[in-house]
Amino acid sequence: MDGVGDTEALTRLEEVITRAQTLVAQQLAGVMLARTATAQRAQIRRVLKANLLRYLEAAGAIAARGNVELAVEFRFPRKVSYQAFLATARRMWRRRPR
Repeated sequence: MDGVGDTEALTRLEEVITRAQTLVAQQLAGVMLARTATAQRAQIRRVLKANLLRYLEAAGAIAARGNVELAVEFRFPRKVSYQAFLATARRMWRRRPR
């Protein structure tokens, strides 16, 4: 190989390495964002369960005395996905006794 070909190959290699470093940084940033979002969802879930959902379950239980169907509406499933958790919380909020 001549000097020109070597220089072009070296330049291309440096470009590829730079691109790889950029992709690694983007991937790490994405992982950090995903972890942050997961932690935020967990915090929201804890706050809702500790405050609002306990109230709704208690209010629903009182309102549902003698009405089994309504009682089921205000039972909160213990192990569900985050989407199911939010859907159940919204449903309970809409059906709350006023």
